Amino acid sequence: MTARIKGSAGALAGKPGTCFSEPRDAARALSAWFAKNARDLPWRHGYDPYGVWVSEIMLQQTRVSVVVPFYLRWMERLPDLGSLARAQETTVLKLWEGLGYYQRPRNLHRAAQILCAENHCRVPDDFERLARLPGLGDYTAAAIASIAFEKPRPAVDANVKRVFARLWDLSGLEPGIIRNIKEAVLLLMESASPRVVTQALMELGALLCSRSNPRCAECPFQDICLARNNRTQDLRPRPAIKKSPTRVTLAVGVLANRGRFLVRQRPASGLMAGLWEFPGVSVAEKEDREKALRRLFMQELGLKIITDGLFRSVRFSYTTFRVTAEVFFLRPAGSADAKTGPRLRWVDPAGLSALAMPAAYRKLADLVSASETDRH
Repeated sequence: MTARIKGSAGALAGKPGTCFSEPRDAARALSAWFAKNARDLPWRHGYDPYGVWVSEIMLQQTRVSVVVPFYLRWMERLPDLGSLARAQETTVLKLWEGLGYYQRPRNLHRAAQILCAENHCRVPDDFERLARLPGLGDYTAAAIASIAFEKPRPAVDANVKRVFARLWDLSGLEPGIIRNIKEAVLLLMESASPRVVTQALMELGALLCSRSNPRCAECPFQDICLARNNRTQDLRPRPAIKKSPTRVTLAVGVLANRGRFLVRQRPASGLMAGLWEFPGVSVAEKEDREKALRRLFMQELGLKIITDGLFRSVRFSYTTFRVTAEVFFLRPAGSADAKTGPRLRWVDPAGLSALAMPAAYRKLADLVSASETDRH
């Protein structure tokens, strides 16, 4: 039976600014619910600080079900801070391939190098020191401090915000409300393990108090949830107005020569920095794609090419972009072997597989490699 808080609606939830009026009961119910319903996740086996840290970085804007296989692969290759600090950036990015937001692994890599130089390859248990490391900030530092080290630091993510927006029946979550949420979480941590409180609130938001179709009948806070009492849980919190994504069309050229393909590395800064891709160019709706590719290869790469027609169209999405890539197989109009450089490389299918590429280009590379195999 699910542990629940009894009492009138709002007795525990109170109002924004008053936080919990019965934190001990709330902490007990929340802890009991988590003990029964917590998912068996690999970073919860022993709560190694490094593993907790890696999981928190991977979980940013990524679902748990997606993260688990990436986490296991990462920990097999880079099981501790020392191995991460010593790794080449290319290795780090290849292990991260498919998770997106590639500044995250770069920051993780840099932070590991800092800690191995300054803290004997140990993750510090101090919130302020954690928050100063590359790529962390207050939220991730609080999550690591509370989950790995049992420090009473409130980590308020989107799941936790949604739980409290419904407990307090709020449409918006202004900065003052976030401060109230942190105060409420701290009250819970006075009566229960900070590790449990942090994870239980996140788990509650992910499993029961979800964005749509919340499972209120299973929630330990159902009797004191103001939104449930007022039947407004589907309206809380008010969803943010999202801008329509920008639509982009790319002409992408797969230049093949003697069983190898020409790839280029993206710039060291900016979107998907340092990853490898097939050369391509943004085109207007009515622009001739093949002509645009011939111009790109001549002006930027110094190569004359012959197009072999459209290979296929591939669609993929980023946070603010929707991209249609029209992919063409190309042949060099003359000798192309000598055309290489620090960010330009000829690779065979095995070499293509070894490079770190954006997820969309990885799928395209696999299609290209399969097509090349079929042609031979």
